[in-house]
Amino acid sequence: MLTYRDAPARRAGAHCPRRPGRGCHRSALDRRNSPDTSLARGSSARALRVPPGGPARGVIATRLFLVRHGETDSNRQGLALGRADVSLNETGRRQAELLAVALSSQPMVAVYASPLSRTVDTARPIASATSLTVEIDSRLIEMDVGELDGLAFNEVRERYPGLLETWVSEGGPAHAMPGGERLIDVQARVTDAVRSLAELHSEQAICAVTHNFVILSLLADILGIDLAGFRRLRHAVAGVTTIEVKNDRRRILRFNDTCHVAPEG
Repeated sequence: MLTYRDAPARRAGAHCPRRPGRGCHRSALDRRNSPDTSLARGSSARALRVPPGGPARGVIATRLFLVRHGETDSNRQGLALGRADVSLNETGRRQAELLAVALSSQPMVAVYASPLSRTVDTARPIASATSLTVEIDSRLIEMDVGELDGLAFNEVRERYPGLLETWVSEGGPAHAMPGGERLIDVQARVTDAVRSLAELHSEQAICAVTHNFVILSLLADILGIDLAGFRRLRHAVAGVTTIEVKNDRRRILRFNDTCHVAPEG
């Protein structure tokens, strides 16, 4: 079951926190040779451990598990991917199942997703594992890359000379994609989404399944770096970043955790 939500209107009710599961808890930044999208066949998922900083029986700030959707064929092929409604591939569907196992021990009260099928299909197993339903928030949708959707980088260079050079320049985030939007607009809507969801779910844990540019632009804002510096960050498909929000304070507790889809050993 899906619930559509454009803007939260009221605070959710109280929740009954559960003890977080044990398992791999290292950030992808802490692990050398960490695979980006690798998935061991037959490997079991490992639970995400809630980072220290809150009481054992609950959270004292809003805790947001920010999840990038599972793999699609476009991701595997290195194609530009924006609003095109591309489905998860076999690996992506398995990653969604592993994410559900990893997050099932967290005391979440809501699971949100962008309207695109790759996020909804990633969110469904997570919601099911936590006895919740997926709520759609349009502010979590991927950046509209317009005419670039589905193109390989060499095709972009051929059809739009100079565009990639502009995109990686200091002023790139303020430059709209052909027929699309600007990265600064993506950052504005996702920061608004996180702010309002944190108010709605004060001192509770929630999950938001979203997209690459959405996550990176939000992290740039939290870290206080120029948006053009987002390219220094990398977030894997099916990776989880944990954020804590308390009033105007936002902290990144864990970045790009992929241990739940990494090979054993």
